[in-house]
Amino acid sequence: AMRWVNTDNSVLENAKGVAKAWLNFDASGTYNGVDNLPVVRSYHNVSGISRDAPGKFTVTFTPGTWENNEYVAIGTANARNSKTGVTDFEVNTVGIVERTGTSSGPTGRTCTVAIVNQAAEYVDSERIDLVFYGYSPSETSGVVPTMTKNPSYPI
Repeated sequence: AMRWVNTDNSVLENAKGVAKAWLNFDASGTYNGVDNLPVVRSYHNVSGISRDAPGKFTVTFTPGTWENNEYVAIGTANARNSKTGVTDFEVNTVGIVERTGTSSGPTGRTCTVAIVNQAAEYVDSERIDLVFYGYSPSETSGVVPTMTKNPSYPI
């Protein structure tokens, strides 16, 4: 097994806890009468981003990033399409809607993301952050965790 000892003497047993892909982008959509394409600020193992409709996006990963479509996806957004102050945001939900594709398919593996405000409307966002964790091809993680149920919990 490989072990990395960092200059601060911290130890990394493996890279399973490291994000395999991430993305920070501006998808402000229509602002001041102009319908803008997404603007990528930072990324890793992402080959494309599509604004499919207001508040709806498809992220395409670099081929070979994932073993399967069972990766963990986490996202946040400010749900504002205007360039306002750094503390301005709207309460919203970032939904990881669908994970599709294969590493060998014509479009690769993709993840569909949606942003919905409290009124259940799809909204664009000037700041979206997405982080993805999962298995690289041929990577494993040992024994599957044991699942149990508290016997006093009613069915």
